[in-house]
This record gives sequence, structure tokens and C-alpha cells, in this order.
Amino acid sequence: MAEVVLQFISNNENKNELLSKAAKEAEKVDLKIEWVSASNFEDIAVNNDNSVLVFDSFSGQTFEKFNAKNFRIIGPPCLLYCLQEKRPLPNVKHPVYSMCMDGINITCTSVPKDERKKLCELIEWMNGCFARDLTDVVTHIVAGEVGSEKYRFALRYGRPIMLPDWINRCWDECQTRLVHATDQEFNKYRTPCFKGCTVCVTGIESNKRKEIKKLTTLHGGTYSGELNMNTCTHLLVDEAKGEKYNFARKWKIQCVCSQWFYDCIKAGHWLEEADYRTLPDNEQSMSGQRLSITNISTINSTTLSNMSMKSNGKSFSRIAAQAAYKSAQKHGDSSLISDSTKQNRVSNLKNFPSKNESELIYEIDDADFDVSVQPGNLFLDGCKIYFSGFNGIKLEKLRKIINSGGGTRFNQINESISHIVVGTRVEKDVELLTHSSFQPWVVNAHWLLDSARKGKRLEEES
Repeated sequence: MAEVVLQFISNNENKNELLSKAAKEAEKVDLKIEWVSASNFEDIAVNNDNSVLVFDSFSGQTFEKFNAKNFRIIGPPCLLYCLQEKRPLPNVKHPVYSMCMDGINITCTSVPKDERKKLCELIEWMNGCFARDLTDVVTHIVAGEVGSEKYRFALRYGRPIMLPDWINRCWDECQTRLVHATDQEFNKYRTPCFKGCTVCVTGIESNKRKEIKKLTTLHGGTYSGELNMNTCTHLLVDEAKGEKYNFARKWKIQCVCSQWFYDCIKAGHWLEEADYRTLPDNEQSMSGQRLSITNISTINSTTLSNMSMKSNGKSFSRIAAQAAYKSAQKHGDSSLISDSTKQNRVSNLKNFPSKNESELIYEIDDADFDVSVQPGNLFLDGCKIYFSGFNGIKLEKLRKIINSGGGTRFNQINESISHIVVGTRVEKDVELLTHSSFQPWVVNAHWLLDSARKGKRLEEES
């Protein structure tokens, strides 16, 4: 094997201090080095098999030329670290300027595409790994705002959640000194608990309102004195009344008690709103209805299967069935569980693609997902929707339809879900529904897309 030659290339007339130091350290261990002027890059003789180019800066015409030809390129901090730790130089298909993110696997969420592309490049230049999807090898999540599925995963499994500025700051620092992205000095770049949230308040006394305004900004959020349908994400309201509250409910803005706000700050991260929602007394129970069943032990399967409650013209027979089913489970009386309930659930699950149809959703063209919803047409009002088996651009387009149509999107299956829109088959979702009392509608993407095109909620059976 040919001896490795370190070719030091400076873009500046005055050699970078780290570049000179790296060259001296390399000479101490008898590595073969050469100095080359960037101004003579056309004359640089490089053997792709044994040359390692050491650039003081990952920019400029010379760097771009050799990077485009996939030459092995490193920066002086990378060389110094490897010499210090007696580690081999990284041999990867991209340049490595430093080892600042060595051992770190990062995925992004709520970060614009162009910014994400640049962050990916910097991560690789610092010897980190960028993952498009969330897997168990991911060590850090970079979040532009709170609340996404990846964000929730990070909370659940204790992964650090960082701002995009974390990567940019690491890149700035690693060019002048040896640092690692997990050093304590970078802890200040953790994603604040209200990042991406715009908070408005109502029914809260003046001093507390001023405190909330200050704390919102301090923890990464935006405070709004007025309730804006397009920008506000949360309304802090301790009593379910008032004009702001009524409009916030209509506009699908999160209405939560002020305790949610303070608990988020105390926890140091965003918390699920579900346990803090401010609801009228008649909506505190399951799916917005109080189910009053006296002497439930006397209800037989026939009565249960025919049971129906109506409010605002909507049928809640499924809600009654769910409540009785849960009660039966709790009290150990299987006779309370109607046969029709079991049959309906089994029939509903057939709407999931079979295992050999698991790629079914990808038969729908991307263009079919480009559906415009007329502003103000809340055709999904009251629908609580979970997406199963979607990712990427299709998922983003479906989310926009939900938001525009006035629906509520859930990130996990629970008893509140009214619809599950399925793409590819997700076994854990099928398994959960098989062994639960939940009976949401299970529909494919065509139901949602066609409903959006027609501007009204279509019948689910078809």
C-alpha cells in the first residue's frame, strides 16, 4: 500500500494557525507532508489513492474543484484530533473538517428544506451523521419548533432536542479550536419549550398577563395581544368562556389552562396539551359528551348495539359503545360487550391494506395530493384524525388539508380519534386497534382527498 501523503493547501497568503499546528504535529510522527499554494491549484499533482488534502477552509475554487472530484479532504482540526487520540483519519465520501460531531447521529424536524440541506452538509463536515428518518440510532433531534412526531419521540426516549443554531455555532467554534458538540457550552442551544408557539391570553389578570408575556419570549415563543386565526397556536384561558375563547375553539386553536404554560417551563420542554385543555363542563368526558348510564349492568348486548345519543344532530352510538365496553372491561363483565361492536371493529380493520398490499399508497400520484381547500370551509369540523403509514411530502400535504379543513390531527391512536387515514400497512396500528375498544372510521387517502375537492365530508363507507 502506498504511503499516505498529507498535502496542506491554504487559501490564504498567511497560513491558518490551526493548519500550521496540524502540519507540525504530523511531522512529529513522521507523516509525509507537502505544502501547496491554492493559487497554483491547476498544477497540484494529486493521487486519489494515497493523497489526503488538508484545507484550512472548506470554501473557494480549489476546495470546490477537488470536492467535486471526490478527493479525500480533511480540515486541520480533524487531523489534530486524530493525532491526539491516535485514531485513523476518517475515510468517507465527503470532506471532514473537524470531529466536532463525531459519534452523533442527527435528524431534523420542522426545519425548512433549504436550511436542512445546509445543516446536513455541516453535520457531515464535522464527522456527524445525518438521518432523514427517525431510527433508534439517532442521538439528537434538531427541531425548528416544538410538538412534531419526532419531537415527541425525542421526549419519550430522552434524546436531546436542539435548535438549528446549535449546528451553526459548533461549525463556527470548531474552526478555531478543538470542541465537541456535546460540550456543556452548547447546552444553551436546546430547543426552548415554546419555540414555534404564539401565545395569547384571556380572562387572566394584568400582572400575570405581563409575566406570561415576558416568559413566553424568554422561552422561545411569541406573545400576541390579539387572537389571530392564522398565527396564534395557543390561548391561555382558565375558564371556558369569553369571546376570545369562543373564536379560538372555532378556529381550532389550542385552548389550555395557564398551568400548562408554567408546567412546560418547569419541565424544560413542551408538554402535550391534552391534559390541560379548558373545556366547558358538558365536554369534559369522552369525545365531548358525558355518557350517563344508570345501572350499566342491566344493559344487554342488544340494547348496547342499538344505543344512540344525539347532540347537534350527530349520532354518538359509537361513543356509547366504547364507554360501555370500557366499563365492561373494568368490571369484568364480558356480556356487556356487544357482538356487533366486535364485528364492526373487525370489519373496520379490513380497510387496512393487507401485507402484500403494503405499498398501496404509493400508487396514488404525488399530484393527486395537491388539493386546495377553500378558505373558511371547515368541512372536517369535529373530525379527529390520525395518519397511519404516511411520510414525507404526502404526509405534509395531508396535514395541510386537515388544518385548512378545520380538523384536528392526532399523533397517536386513542379513544378520541374519529378517523384513521391509512396509507401503507403499519402492523403496530393494526395490532392496537385489534385489541382495543376504539372504533374510529378506517379510510384511505382517497376519502380525505375527494372530500377536500368537493368541499364536504363524504360518506366513509364508500
